[in-house]
Amino acid sequence: MVQTYSAVVGREAELIRLHQVIDAADSGRASALVITGAHGVGKTELCLAAMSVRDPSRIHRLLVACPPTETLATELAPVRTGLRRTSVPPALTRTCLSRMDAGDPIRAIDEWVDEVTADSTLVVVVDDLQWADGSLRDLIAYLLAGPADRRLAILITATVSGLAEGDPLHRWLTDALRIHQVARLRLIGLSRAATETQLGNLLGSRPHQSLVDEVHAAGGGNPYFTQLLAQGLSPSDRHVPTDTPPDLVSAVMGRWHGCGSPTRFLTCLLAVAATPLTAIDLAELTADLDHLVEVEPALFEAQNAGLVVADDDGRYWFRHPLQAEIIQRPVLVEDQHMWHAALARLGERRFAGREPTVQEAVDQAIRHDRAGSAAVAYAWAMRAYELGSAPTADRKEPGPAGLRRVLRRAIELRPTVAGAAESLSELWRRQRGLAADAGAYAEELEAVEALIALTGAERHPLELSELLVRRMLLRASLAVAFLSVEEMERAVELARAEPSSWQLALAEAELAHAAFWRGDARAAELAPVALDDARAAGHPGALSLALTVNAILAIDDNPRQAQRLAAEGVAAAVAARDWWAYVHAVMWESNAQSDAYGPGEAAYLDQRRLELIALDAPMTYIVQIAAVEADTRLEAGDWQRCQQLMREVVVCDPGPFADMRVRVCLARLAAYRGRADEALAHVERARELMARQAVFANLDLDVTWVTALLAAGRAREAYEAAVAAAEAEGIPVNLAERLLPLAARGLADLAEAERDRDQDPAEVLMLLDGLRTRFPTVLDCGLSSSTIGRARLAAMQDWYAVEAARARREDEPAGWAALRIACGPARLPWLEVYACWRAAEGYLGLGAPGRAEGTRQLRAGYELGRRLGAESLLAEFENLAQLAQLRLVPAEQRLEVDASLLRGLTPREREVLDLLCHGLTYADIASTLVISEKTVSSHVSNLLRKTRTTNRVELAQLAGRVARAAGS
Repeated sequence: MVQTYSAVVGREAELIRLHQVIDAADSGRASALVITGAHGVGKTELCLAAMSVRDPSRIHRLLVACPPTETLATELAPVRTGLRRTSVPPALTRTCLSRMDAGDPIRAIDEWVDEVTADSTLVVVVDDLQWADGSLRDLIAYLLAGPADRRLAILITATVSGLAEGDPLHRWLTDALRIHQVARLRLIGLSRAATETQLGNLLGSRPHQSLVDEVHAAGGGNPYFTQLLAQGLSPSDRHVPTDTPPDLVSAVMGRWHGCGSPTRFLTCLLAVAATPLTAIDLAELTADLDHLVEVEPALFEAQNAGLVVADDDGRYWFRHPLQAEIIQRPVLVEDQHMWHAALARLGERRFAGREPTVQEAVDQAIRHDRAGSAAVAYAWAMRAYELGSAPTADRKEPGPAGLRRVLRRAIELRPTVAGAAESLSELWRRQRGLAADAGAYAEELEAVEALIALTGAERHPLELSELLVRRMLLRASLAVAFLSVEEMERAVELARAEPSSWQLALAEAELAHAAFWRGDARAAELAPVALDDARAAGHPGALSLALTVNAILAIDDNPRQAQRLAAEGVAAAVAARDWWAYVHAVMWESNAQSDAYGPGEAAYLDQRRLELIALDAPMTYIVQIAAVEADTRLEAGDWQRCQQLMREVVVCDPGPFADMRVRVCLARLAAYRGRADEALAHVERARELMARQAVFANLDLDVTWVTALLAAGRAREAYEAAVAAAEAEGIPVNLAERLLPLAARGLADLAEAERDRDQDPAEVLMLLDGLRTRFPTVLDCGLSSSTIGRARLAAMQDWYAVEAARARREDEPAGWAALRIACGPARLPWLEVYACWRAAEGYLGLGAPGRAEGTRQLRAGYELGRRLGAESLLAEFENLAQLAQLRLVPAEQRLEVDASLLRGLTPREREVLDLLCHGLTYADIASTLVISEKTVSSHVSNLLRKTRTTNRVELAQLAGRVARAAGS
């Protein structure tokens, strides 16, 4: 029974939901809940109530409160504040803060979470996410995508109503809710009965029903509004006063108007400041403004009125964020200007006699800007930029994102500032440099567009040529427009003003690149010329792009030469510190690898990704390589490493290409493992991104969509989607060779379902005949040019044939066994598991003659499926083993385990573990121990929690290691 709290009256069901999330974490399953609702509906109180009955020595809390301030706060400042106040042992927290200052703060916090959850449970409460900056959203996303077996619960509150359509929180929430362990809880107003209970608690006795009716009607069940309305009422009142505030805003102002003039002034000043302040700060401000206020009595009254509270550092801020937003609204613009000027003077006194920090300079720029002093604000913005750009800049200070924001404001102010030393073009160049260094495509494109508009073709033809090239690449990266031959022809003509310039070589290289993708035969002639000119010019950036386009053109006829050219392109990109060119060259060097789809290609990508990290490249580019590596590892069967790499993408926006690739990879991983709903959700997100620009169709999205539909049991939709993709015009999608086998599988599933319903599958077989007539062979998207590619094509053709035979009930288990063998050299482990299941099913269906081979196929497929984590197929193998009365692990492979060596297990759990390690299924264990399968499942869940393993395979492996260690 969950205890009911006055602060969360009427929220018993919701409170249970939060307790379930925390309990799941306590049992070793990471969980998260996003709680949304209007201001004052009780989101924060619900989270605090859920934590209040927990043992703080065993379940720790990290409260991350996002303040509604507009200043460029220190990176992850709310987390730093929360860490200093958490119940986690101080030694761990000090180490975490030190790591945050010295290196990557997101990974420092993630390591801290690992350390805390090793022997206790951690609940992270993120309050008011709508006010969080990008770095905090990135951190939370990184934690959400972390290991599923951590004892971690994340409770997130957010007010999403009223957010602008393009607010980044909308997309963030959409993406977060696609993660398997993340759910959402929407809080609405309380019922009338709950409002009555709350009102009774506030008034000290049961209220009159007429009063309840009026309060509930006025407040809509909003607990905070009810609290405000109850102020001044007595238990004997039957009606609210006739001047009752009509809405929450009026109610807040009503409480504020009930205070004395000094308190009203002081709270207005605090609201306009938009940041917590100490009593000393407020006293200095009021004196500066010649507004004599006895600060401490005013603060005391504000506290008693429920307006402000003091934190542990003696700083005052509003009890509810909505109060700050509302109270500052009536303040005249002129007064706001005057107060911000006073705040700026206060700031200057704080760092008098020393160099200001970057954050202090940023704050001064903001204060003077709000004070209406454009010239001073501009000067401070430039000073902040200079301080932040210095090599000695403090890592805790606003990073590149903060500097770009303050420089962007300087650009806006520049036209109003007479005699500024910097030209508008110079400011845009600086902004472009910052954006390029951070991999912020959209911001760099804005700067490039501005510079193109400011740069004259006659006076600066080379600069304009280079800008046109960069604009094309940025537009392509953002899926705004595809590569343009016409634009590059213009860039070449501009650069011909100096035939020996590196800008000409750059433009020629990208003209050849655009021509290749547009099917222009001139590409083969243009690329060598660009390479010669780039070598002569000696510019590494132009050389890298020229080398890569020559690698692209050589890849089919001479892959070794292509690999050599691309590798040289990578080295040139490093010399130029041109990360776009680096990733471009890496992708084509990877495409030319002889060990395609194998560990060699994955290892190469891993090496390049680590090299980028060592070179301190922007995360945007690191993520792009991580996404391709993850996809390669997934297809090779290394799904754990794939999943780990996927976490990298949530810490930044890598651009549409990498974003789509990541979504597609996550969807395929989920589909392979049998998590159909998760797979479909990821595909939907990828399709949303894809819909923006139809020219970027060279992705494996269609194949993944079909795979997810089949995993969800939507066979007809899968068949129709596969055929539509196979018949589409234009560049074939990646993995297109799988479309026809998947279509045939969909038809086989449909035919099987018809027969199960005792229906004639004639219509389905007609569709199959039409499919085989139109497409007698699988699609070849260039695979036949390599050995591994030819092996894949052969395996896909076998799959296509055997699925068609299954639809007609003509398939032989030997055909599935042959497909399984073909999957080895073709490096198709996920298909191999599926083929083993079908082969085992077929052989075991023959009775005694097929039992031996069926058993071999069953056990081989089950072992491979365990390594791959193919959850849905593992269930099929276990069901098949139960029906055939087979054990999935042969006797000679059983591992004798002394389960008593694993501490903390009950006698029954030791028995269950021993039988699991001997390869028994749940049904076998239930029969042996004379218990139900449900009870077996419960015991296994307890074993997983106590041993901190994630599945029965890891559990058995752990027991084996313990046994071997004891015997050594």
